[in-house]
Amino acid sequence: MSDTKYLKDVMPDLQQKALLEMENSEEREFFVEKILELDDVLASSIKPQNKDLMNSIVKAHFFYGQSDWFILDYDPKQKMFFGYVVLNGDTEMSEPGYISVKELLSVKRVEMDFYWNEKTLMKALNSKYPSEFPIEKETEKTSPKNSPSKPSKPKVEKVIVDKTIVDNFSPEFLLIRRFWNIIKSESVSVPFRTVQLLYMAFNKAAVERKVRKVSKDAELFTACNKKIVTLFEDIPNDAKKPYKIEFTDKKLYNQIKEYVSDVAVNPAIPLLKRFIGMQNTKPEIKKAETLLKSINKIFEQDKGNRLFDEIKLAKISLSDYVSGRDKKVDLMVYGLSRPRTVCTNRIKCEGVDKSGKLHKGYKFERGTGNIIRVKRKVVKKKKITKKRD
Repeated sequence: MSDTKYLKDVMPDLQQKALLEMENSEEREFFVEKILELDDVLASSIKPQNKDLMNSIVKAHFFYGQSDWFILDYDPKQKMFFGYVVLNGDTEMSEPGYISVKELLSVKRVEMDFYWNEKTLMKALNSKYPSEFPIEKETEKTSPKNSPSKPSKPKVEKVIVDKTIVDNFSPEFLLIRRFWNIIKSESVSVPFRTVQLLYMAFNKAAVERKVRKVSKDAELFTACNKKIVTLFEDIPNDAKKPYKIEFTDKKLYNQIKEYVSDVAVNPAIPLLKRFIGMQNTKPEIKKAETLLKSINKIFEQDKGNRLFDEIKLAKISLSDYVSGRDKKVDLMVYGLSRPRTVCTNRIKCEGVDKSGKLHKGYKFERGTGNIIRVKRKVVKKKKITKKRD
């Protein structure tokens, strides 16, 4: 590890310590080859890829719990990655950007994927979040003019399924969907580590009581949990050989399939979250134009949305900013629900008045729109001690 040029600077300390323990093991040669391979991969990622984002190759993968860091490029001088980040399974707020190696390694228990196979970002996201990142099939190329035309196939009408619209996915839904991603192919090979992480996630949710007994999904969650426990106990702890899962419980299989495909997040929510992050700032015009374009779609197609008024305010603010009428994006949406600290009457409220103007010593929290008190930095005065002769 100490002889590597790049890997020693980006691999988490816990993993490096684990590798040191393999020094005298039978698997030593395997891990030596793996270290050299990962170092070569990082060397190949220094040169930026001249491809669009989704077609760029994911060179490395870091993960912890439901968070994923898909690495596309690496700048060893600046100690920065460029990649795509999904935090806590929140695909609506996922985005590409620069990632500080120091900040990434500061995340406790974050791991570098030893067994990552290079693939496009689109395929990587689709394999982890298939419903949120579907891969569109390529359209057939048109045949030359002189070639005989093939009989056209009858058009198949797209069936629109009514889904339950929610503000965000519950912890039980996210875990059950992760389980579904493993078993959906009915017969699939899965690494031990994948099953282990899911087993730990289910246990953690139960211990921390994130899934309550009164939840309508508690029964299905319990059934999935039992299957995960059985699978975890049966699967051999072999890092080299993936385990082939045969899911024979068709009734539970269909129940899970129906459950994960019957729920969708209100499309206005991810858009408003992005807008809230831009409020009171000067974002890149392209970013503002892209968000405005997405908002216009929902503005035209979903006028019955309960957040339509907030979407309308966001559209006005972004339009004024893009056209140059405003120097920054106005603060118009406080959050998906109005904070209690916002005044709605003539009584003077703490932090803000009835028009929404902030009092001195308060600010809007970035990302949430909540009103918080500005913490003053206390400057400690150094005591000067006189030296005695």
